[in-house]
Amino acid sequence: MNVQNDEVDISLPSVLGKQWHEAVRKVLSIAKPEHRQSLLDELEGQLRNPGKRIANPPGYLHSLRVGLESGRVQLAYAQSIASQREQNRHAQDTVQEHIKALNTNLTTTLPPMTKEDAFAQLRQQVQTMRKLP
Repeated sequence: MNVQNDEVDISLPSVLGKQWHEAVRKVLSIAKPEHRQSLLDELEGQLRNPGKRIANPPGYLHSLRVGLESGRVQLAYAQSIASQREQNRHAQDTVQEHIKALNTNLTTTLPPMTKEDAFAQLRQQVQTMRKLP
């Protein structure tokens, strides 16, 4: 979920329950703008960690913020989560471009392709390309 926050586009963790969104935004409002997405990415990584249970995500985020800003905390998951998010964004853009190209090149008018159909067709084309010499 993307949220506008002080003119910075941030992505809340997909695994964060909606009941926590408002409190997490409050914590972010006092974080340095350059740290906000990294803090959210770290929170997402920690929430996804099966060996960890975070009962109060806003409280955990606050502790991360304080630790990061004081230099006592290094973020373990932020970089990999950010990389995954960027890869997902790129894949979504590629699929949308593919759908648009397919729809543009059609000689008969068909209903727009669903994302699932586009992913299936894209996977099939990639498999075909991998078989080429």
